[in-house]
Amino acid sequence: IDDLIDDLKTIPQTQDLIYKIKTFRFHYAQIDIRHNADDITSLS
Repeated sequence: IDDLIDDLKTIPQTQDLIYKIKTFRFHYAQIDIRHNADDITSLS
């Protein structure tokens, strides 16, 4: 996916889209980390 993003960077109109993709991926990763942390605490 990073290669695709690099290709898209050459097109000005995609800057907003790239930002949204990266923000969404970061947000999703945060949710995943929190979910895993909940699993760990419920086990102990």
